[in-house]
Amino acid sequence: MVTPLDVLLHLPLASAAVWFANASWPWLRGLRTASERAFVAMCVFLGLWTFLDWLFLHSSGDIAILVSKFQISMLTLASLAMFYFGRWLSRPRGTFDILALIPVVITITIAWTALTGGVERVWWGPRPLLDPRWYAVWVAQVGAYVLLSFYYLGTTFRHVTFSSPETRTKLLAIFAALVIAMGSWLVADVYNNLTQTPGFPASSALVLIPGILLLVFLAPESTERLLAMLRRLIVTPARPFAAVWYHSSGQPLAKVLLPGEKALDASVLADLTRAVD
Repeated sequence: MVTPLDVLLHLPLASAAVWFANASWPWLRGLRTASERAFVAMCVFLGLWTFLDWLFLHSSGDIAILVSKFQISMLTLASLAMFYFGRWLSRPRGTFDILALIPVVITITIAWTALTGGVERVWWGPRPLLDPRWYAVWVAQVGAYVLLSFYYLGTTFRHVTFSSPETRTKLLAIFAALVIAMGSWLVADVYNNLTQTPGFPASSALVLIPGILLLVFLAPESTERLLAMLRRLIVTPARPFAAVWYHSSGQPLAKVLLPGEKALDASVLADLTRAVD
């Protein structure tokens, strides 16, 4: 007879299937931008995290400890991919993106050396024993990257004025699904670990419903439209701020700047002159 506990212990496996499906549809349609690749990577890492959570719940001893370390690593990488997804929608790639790898490398190193101290058996199965101090460092990094991704996504939505109401509604629904998924995990996982309560640990099951909601917008018949929407978000409408009047000989005669804009330097004017020539 299947008990409610049996169902709960297998929910992470369902979550993994949903998030792998979320990654497969855009990938099958073709990935052309950095933000699309970051989105797929985020879904893959979340799928691996939830699958490893299911595997952990059915393991014991040293195997459970090893699986727990891989699980923490996958969630750390998922937060990095989510950060890149939000950032690359609103900003071009740069040096800061490389620097963002440093905290991730540090926290993954902590996860494999100092964070996981062992596994204890409770009434529902194995439970990881995490060092509270190192856990606070790890969750601060993951939480910061998740919050930064929310900030970048929110900034993108506030500044997009050329999307249709339908496009904005769908993108906001995707944004809400990500907020619910990662927000629910943060609250549940932080509470369980900092208070050391023996509550049900399969926090990855919390991302099942948001994953299903996201999958609705990534179904094969709507994926192409979704990718087109994401690409339109990346293309910022042109905003002219200066006008230069050239003589037919190629020499600049006059220029007009909008109030508050900086004057064009000599190198820019030289480039414009060569373009006119």
